[in-house]
Amino acid sequence: CSSDLLKYFFLCMLYEVGKFVILFIFFSMFQMQTVFCIEVIILMTIRNFFGGLHFKHNISCFLFTLAFMVAGMILNESINPNFFYKIGILVICCIVSIMIKPIMSCNHPKASKKAETIYHRLGILQMFIYLMLFITMKTFPYSNLCFWVIVLQTLQLLVAEYNRKEAKKYEM
Repeated sequence: CSSDLLKYFFLCMLYEVGKFVILFIFFSMFQMQTVFCIEVIILMTIRNFFGGLHFKHNISCFLFTLAFMVAGMILNESINPNFFYKIGILVICCIVSIMIKPIMSCNHPKASKKAETIYHRLGILQMFIYLMLFITMKTFPYSNLCFWVIVLQTLQLLVAEYNRKEAKKYEM
C-alpha cells in the first residue's frame, strides 16, 4: 500500500502546486500575494494534520479554496477582535480540534490508527503553538490574518465532521 500512498502524494502535490500557482497569479493582480502566501502557510500547518472539507471535483475544491482565501482576507481587513476575544476564540478552536479526529479525503489511502493519532497530536501541538504565540506576543505581523485562518479552518473542520456523521447515518 505504500505505492498507493506515494501515488496519492504525487497527485496531490501536482494538483496543489497548480492550484497555488493559479491563485498566486490571481492574488498578485490585486497586490495581495504576500497575504495569500501567509494564509497558505498557516493553513498548511493546520490542515495537513486535521484535514477538512473534501470535494469530488477539482473545480469545487479550487473554488472553495478561493472563497476561503478571500474570506480570510476580508475578515482580516474588516474585523480585528481585541486580544481577549482572540484568545478565547483560539482556546475554543483548540478544544474543537482536540475533539475531532483528522478528516481525510476518501481518495486518501486509509491511514492506520497510529498514523491518525500522530497526525492528530501534531495538529493539536501546532494549534497550541499558535495559541502560545498569540498569548506571549500579543501582536505580531499578520496576527489578525493568522487568527482568521485558524478560525475558518476550525469552522471548516466542524462542517466536515458534521458531513462525516451525516454520511455514516446513511451507510447503516
